[in-house]
Amino acid sequence: MNQLGTLSSKAHCIIGNVLPLFCVVSKHDQVTWIFDSGAIDHVISSLKYFASYREIIPIVVKLPNGQQTTTTFSGTIQLTNSLFPYDVLYLPHFTFNLVSISKLASFLRCQLIFSVDKCLIQDIITKKMSGIVDAKDGLYKLKIPSRSMTCVSFVNIVF
Repeated sequence: MNQLGTLSSKAHCIIGNVLPLFCVVSKHDQVTWIFDSGAIDHVISSLKYFASYREIIPIVVKLPNGQQTTTTFSGTIQLTNSLFPYDVLYLPHFTFNLVSISKLASFLRCQLIFSVDKCLIQDIITKKMSGIVDAKDGLYKLKIPSRSMTCVSFVNIVF
């Protein structure tokens, strides 16, 4: 009889004499987030960058070039250990990941302090620093590692 461990919500399980499942999080490339003062919404270009997402009623989004597109997914992203913007719209044909400065400041109750070479993100209540965004080529860009999860389980053959 072959037995195989499967993924559970706790990322491990044991069935019979099967060794536990383990997951390895590996960093592949970096994802760049542009902090945009003109953006109304946060926008993401790939589902794999979401911390979590859900299907939504279709929303029409106007792009910077005047064209319109429709999105059917929205979710939450993780920019730093303490910064989780939500209601991020998924636009697969858009080439940038945008963080709306006005939406970030109002919904996450943080203040953004801009200087020539960086933007500091600070919690309004605790005054704790949530993140630092570097300025490059006239844009405020946050680069974070893209993470992918590989889960492995062992097979135990019982005779």
